[in-house]
Amino acid sequence: MILPFRTPKFTIEIPVPHISITLDTPSKGDYYALLTGADMVQILSRYTNAPMTPMIASIVSERYIGQIKRYREDNMDYLVVPSRTDFSAVPDDTPEKLPCLTAAEHLIYEHSGINFIEQNKLPVTEYWTLLADAVKMRILSREDGEDYLEQCYKDMHKISDF
Repeated sequence: MILPFRTPKFTIEIPVPHISITLDTPSKGDYYALLTGADMVQILSRYTNAPMTPMIASIVSERYIGQIKRYREDNMDYLVVPSRTDFSAVPDDTPEKLPCLTAAEHLIYEHSGINFIEQNKLPVTEYWTLLADAVKMRILSREDGEDYLEQCYKDMHKISDF
């Protein structure tokens, strides 16, 4: 699989002291840890050497998450799983005992061979790309796959009437 873009960097302004810092794309594990409010100072220190107090880390984390979400929305054709997917959950009788926590991680493992521990270390944008690719390939293997993906694409790009 060829990823569509270089791994992005995100510029964040810190109010006190008033400076701008550039942070690399977080790993999947760190990104989801930030979303759940884990130790922000410790996580952000992996991506910047800027001074961090809990208050500054909270502000930076919020802005960082916001920029990453906007990046995903701006690149939805590559990074977003089709909105109406209906692939089934991982069956109980899976032959290999996978170190996976979700159906998404199982799909990525089937598609790329990358196990859960290694998936957690991937930049979150690469994880999303692999997941979207895995789901699209699963859908394309169905009889109505191309029509289904075309409808998903139209739904994602529908202009709102609101």
